[in-house]
Amino acid sequence: MAYATTDQIKDAAGGALAYVQVFDWDGDGTADTTVIARLQAEVEAWLDGYLGTRFGVPLADPSGAFAALVADEVVFKARSRRNLVTEDHRKLHEERVAWVKDLAGGRAVPSDPQPAKSSTVRSAWVSRDDDDVSREGLKGAW
Repeated sequence: MAYATTDQIKDAAGGALAYVQVFDWDGDGTADTTVIARLQAEVEAWLDGYLGTRFGVPLADPSGAFAALVADEVVFKARSRRNLVTEDHRKLHEERVAWVKDLAGGRAVPSDPQPAKSSTVRSAWVSRDDDDVSREGLKGAW
């Protein structure tokens, strides 16, 4: 299941006309669905790479904000491949990347309710040398 719909990608592009302008790679006047599907798969794989460290992917029920992020990134990727990216587009992309890193770090969630925990997350016991931390060793540390 794709994270973003065609309508969400159209909205991210700026409407139907801009959608065709960004995704008409063969010049026939219509958006190329194979290009869109390929770019969307790339964006979703990139996002799942970040999210998979904390959540089970693919997400079963992504939030509207997450779907909008996917749509925006699909449009950004299409624009960047066609050299249509402005400085504003780059800044917005950097903001989205920061949010994705927040998702992976647990400072934000991609859906409500929170998605299932990733199978790659493991808890582990870490032993430490008790000589490292002591009342005497911490004197004057502050």
